[in-house]
Amino acid sequence: MSSQFGAAPIKLSEYPRRPEIGRIGRQIRVKANFFEVLRLPDANVYHYDADISPTVPSSLNRRIFEHFVKSESGGILGGIKPVYDGIYLFSIEYSLFILIDKILIKGRKNLYTIKQFPFGDAITHQITLPENLAASNSKKPPRTFTIKLKKVAEKNLEEAIRFVQGKCATSNNIMSAIGALDVLINQEPSMKFTTVGRRAFYTPENSSTLSGGAEVWQGYWQSLRPGQGKFYINFDTSATAFYEAGNVATLIAKILGCKLEELRTGFTLNQRLKVEKTLKHLKFRVTHRGVNFQRRFKIKKLSENSTQETHFSKGMILK
Repeated sequence: MSSQFGAAPIKLSEYPRRPEIGRIGRQIRVKANFFEVLRLPDANVYHYDADISPTVPSSLNRRIFEHFVKSESGGILGGIKPVYDGIYLFSIEYSLFILIDKILIKGRKNLYTIKQFPFGDAITHQITLPENLAASNSKKPPRTFTIKLKKVAEKNLEEAIRFVQGKCATSNNIMSAIGALDVLINQEPSMKFTTVGRRAFYTPENSSTLSGGAEVWQGYWQSLRPGQGKFYINFDTSATAFYEAGNVATLIAKILGCKLEELRTGFTLNQRLKVEKTLKHLKFRVTHRGVNFQRRFKIKKLSENSTQETHFSKGMILK
């Protein structure tokens, strides 16, 4: 396949033909949890390298890209309005795909778009992240980030379609195309539901209560699969446990199996360790700064002292 920026001709691999389908025995109809994909985009894909500096955790990378797309969709991105799920960036109009390669663990990212960006082969853009989107685990998180996009090559999706039609063998280009299409079919549920991993989606509706402040959410799992002559979506139901959302004090009472009023007397050592183990790494947000402040924080540990016994100077950070 050509790596030039012009048209990318398809170079098909040699493939062994499959034998005839079975004809011995009795035909039966089988119902399976596979649903046919009726239509796929048929266009060239432009490949870009994407880089964010300074280096930040992947969760903050996602928020940076979301803010970048929101603020620049009508500007340097040329009207493209993509969404970002932490692994890929792609558009509702099927006009943009961005794949972050899991194998490259040092922050290198690959970006794919069906339409070329209007800025040419490369661009460097600075963006300032609002306070309510900043990192929750940094004492002084960087507010301004540099996003670099650089064009690499052009690819063609037609080979993936020819592959399921039995007209060519698999290739790296085909596997990349299938991966991008897999993300595309997951973009709508990723915007509406809570996502676990890449393909599992859950909703708190009709949840079931468990002990210890936990509850079971119902959801589903889906993945794009190549089939005989067509692509299919493999769909299955799923369920997983979450901690209940709400007031932290109420959750602590459920963890300890006591009434909320009983917390006024304080914790025993065993109770504090149990609560700390359960709450550690859970995220929360404060409510005293108003509805416009949505910054989230991560719980590291519980203080051994009560609020009445805890003092620190103005401007200091309590460790």
